[in-house]
Amino acid sequence: MGYYSVAPYLVGMGVILTLVSTPLFRWADSPPGLTPGRTLSLDGLRGILAMSVFFHHAAIYHAFLETGAWVTPPSRLYTLLGQGGVALFFMITGYLFWSRLVQGRGKPNWLSLYTGRVFRLGPLYLFAIGVMCLIIASRTGWRLHPPGLHPLPKWLMLGFFQGGDINGYPRAVILLAWVTWTLRYEWLFYLSLPLLALVARRPHVAVAAAVFVVGLILVGLRNETPMASIATFGAGMLAGSLREIGFRNRLPEWATVLLVVMLLAVIGLCSTAYSPLALIGLTGVFLLISGGGTLFGLLTSRAAVRLGDISFGVYLLQGLVLTLFFQDTPLAVSSLRSPEEHWAFMLVAALSLLLVATVTHVMIERPGIALGKGFARTLTRWVARSDLQPAT
Repeated sequence: MGYYSVAPYLVGMGVILTLVSTPLFRWADSPPGLTPGRTLSLDGLRGILAMSVFFHHAAIYHAFLETGAWVTPPSRLYTLLGQGGVALFFMITGYLFWSRLVQGRGKPNWLSLYTGRVFRLGPLYLFAIGVMCLIIASRTGWRLHPPGLHPLPKWLMLGFFQGGDINGYPRAVILLAWVTWTLRYEWLFYLSLPLLALVARRPHVAVAAAVFVVGLILVGLRNETPMASIATFGAGMLAGSLREIGFRNRLPEWATVLLVVMLLAVIGLCSTAYSPLALIGLTGVFLLISGGGTLFGLLTSRAAVRLGDISFGVYLLQGLVLTLFFQDTPLAVSSLRSPEEHWAFMLVAALSLLLVATVTHVMIERPGIALGKGFARTLTRWVARSDLQPAT
């Protein structure tokens, strides 16, 4: 077995799914009514994607521990696990929020939408930044060094800005496995929603398709992440529009087989998820999943849905767990001795991450979501009362 063999991913995911399906993780289940109208296949997909990004970073860590370089792994599979995982995450975002606009005919409850996003992402994000700062303080001797805490305000902007090195600690972003860069694109999409709402009442399928095609053209002209993000959000919007006109009800029985074939084709033909061909293939995969494809029941299994419930913690906190396990610890030396030791320790780290993500989901994420809903209701009532006041 090599460092970039497919076996660690398949075996590791098998162990993880088996463990998460046990009663040990049942307290991660969402209470009834907490997430009404959820699509289980997308919840399960979100969980599989979060763990796939972890294995992407686990593959990166081999070269990082050996040379100090944070680079894309020399493996098509492990590259696509990360890049493809992020692309599909963006598609899920586009799908969910464009569907809300279409269902609300371009007039959703904006206060509820934006308050919900802040309280959904903010508490766990700030917790992660707090742990990162504690690690940096410990490694810099609990003393201030130039530039001190000046970069901290950017870090506190919930991912909209990429923060710099805190207290002179080099490449602080690696402590979080560089995952926070995706939050900026998420926020940019959220900020674009009022503009998209203006066209949500028009032939929305054509609007979504246009966004996707424009994104693909831009990727062809300039193969850069911002262009790819437009295509992926557009793909999610297209899936949402097709769902609204009944695409799910027309999905044939053999769709899951086609789904597997398309996944294998992307892995076999594409070296990056940010090429037009890969984005078209991943869009086909997402259309089939959002239309009801379950990968032979995997995406709607109890284990996958549970992973989906804690997926934000799995995604956001994995860098911190990898840091505590492998940076400047004896495990780093052991990990470099053989691929078997590397992946054995990575599996232990993955299981530890699952426990941390479950605890933070229950203790931080759920209370944050509940607080956000209460705050949104209060704001909505206050605005309603203000509108009813007589003009002076």
